[in-house]
Amino acid sequence: MTSICYLPAGYEDSDEDEYGDYYLDKPAKKFSPIKKSSKEVFIDNLVRHLKYNDVDSLRNELDKGNSEGFDIDSPVEGSWNLLFCACFDSRPEIVEFLINERNANVNVSNEEMSSPFIIACMSTYDSESVLKIAKLLLEKDPRLMQKRNAKGETPMMIAANKGHLNVIEYLISLGDSIDNVNNCGRNALFYAIEGDQKQVAAKLFENKIDYTISDCYGETPKSVAEANHAFEIISLFPPKKYKYETPSIYLNYSSLESIIGNNSWTSQSSTVPLEDIEEEIFVPPFFPDVVCLLNGMGFERFVPLFAKANISLEEFLTINDKRLEEIGIELPYHRRKILHKLQQFFNEKWNNKSIYLPPHIKYRVSPEDLINVLANLLRQTVVAKSHLLYLKELNVNENVFCDKMILEKITELKKHIKELQNVISKAEVTKRPLFIPKQNSLRCNIKPNAQDRNIMKKNIIVMPIIILLSVVAIKFLKN
Repeated sequence: MTSICYLPAGYEDSDEDEYGDYYLDKPAKKFSPIKKSSKEVFIDNLVRHLKYNDVDSLRNELDKGNSEGFDIDSPVEGSWNLLFCACFDSRPEIVEFLINERNANVNVSNEEMSSPFIIACMSTYDSESVLKIAKLLLEKDPRLMQKRNAKGETPMMIAANKGHLNVIEYLISLGDSIDNVNNCGRNALFYAIEGDQKQVAAKLFENKIDYTISDCYGETPKSVAEANHAFEIISLFPPKKYKYETPSIYLNYSSLESIIGNNSWTSQSSTVPLEDIEEEIFVPPFFPDVVCLLNGMGFERFVPLFAKANISLEEFLTINDKRLEEIGIELPYHRRKILHKLQQFFNEKWNNKSIYLPPHIKYRVSPEDLINVLANLLRQTVVAKSHLLYLKELNVNENVFCDKMILEKITELKKHIKELQNVISKAEVTKRPLFIPKQNSLRCNIKPNAQDRNIMKKNIIVMPIIILLSVVAIKFLKN
């Protein structure tokens, strides 16, 4: 067998450590230092003075740069100018110098459309310095408070994420809304949770921020806090409101007591609050029929409201608008629609098939069949009673059978009928159309009589004589 030589990992037989048969290191390569231009050296000096918060040195360096045409808003680090760098490093003295003495533009934006105020809120330095910078920038332009970056983030959101509580309080005092959302639908509470800023979250809860909002992904502030294991912030959320759910015993007839209204049961559901456990709940009579009626009306979402109020079938059929509002149906449109559907229910004719009869009643009748028949008769009795109560209430409220009101209406109607008859009789006069002669009807071919011809002849003879005599008289008078 041939022997196999195993070498350490990373080495091969061809690897050699010697250099020219002499076990020496390879000579190091000589690198020439990078030569910077005068402009690059100038910018490095500016950044260095800014980092060390040396206002005097920065002023002297800028005076030298002004002679070379340096713009105060030109970038010095990537797309950031001196104002951006001073805001991020939390240098309020430098910011004041750049704004007041050098007239730096506070509305400039970088490639992410972030304003100097947003950059200042990104700072991880002490919040007092950030607050000073915020006041300097907002005194110059208050609109910076609402200016957003490319993600739709406001300065308050960034400050909440970094834990600048005093900046949050200052913005709230200026009237900035805490319910502004970014492009994903997240408000400042999301940012405080992601940054694990309990004090900021407490301040937002104190100012009644919307903690039930959902972002574009369906996440809520509480779900984000649970995902980030922010247990201290989770404790700030108000306890979950108890949502009543209709017990299953309300939805169908499970026993004879469900019909006569004496059925009670002990609540063991997890949806019921702790203080209500072991409380006996009485099912109202014929409530499953109320559920069926509501489903037919298209208001099945209101079933829990009627179940919580223990509305029986009789009370449901004779319910009024005020009682519906007390139950919790807030919109008048919904209340009117329910009452209209009940009116349609009472307008339906009673059918003989409404009485339940077992198919085998001719042959034998069991006690169970007898109970079902009696229960159905009791339900029909409740419906008939409710119908009578409905008619009585309708009579009292709207005076349907009031004879005096009907007579007044009849008298008024007769008066209007007489007035209408007078108008019609006057219109009958103009029934025949007027005689309108044709356009050339005046031109007739009737021959004049002899007397008319004589008068015309005399006029023709006399008129020239009169004209001639008049001319002679005028000439005589002139001479």
